[in-house]
Amino acid sequence: MTFFNLSNQHDEQTNRDIVHFFNQLPSSSKVFAVTGSPAVDTGDSLDWILPQTNIHLLNDELATLDIQGNSVNIYGLACSHRPGETA
Repeated sequence: MTFFNLSNQHDEQTNRDIVHFFNQLPSSSKVFAVTGSPAVDTGDSLDWILPQTNIHLLNDELATLDIQGNSVNIYGLACSHRPGETA
């Protein structure tokens, strides 16, 4: 399992490096992504990265994986946390 925190999302070299890294993985690898808090993660980087990779964005959706004969469910929940805003 690989975890990327895109906290440096406005750095073009970082984004190019991420695309390069994920494109080096075998095509049989399943790669999923979720977004972070809208207050931090604007999504701009993902809009650029995702079309160039085989990454599947889980946006309020479930994916079931078969890992050595075991079903594992992963769910990407769109975060609505917006610090400083009232509910």
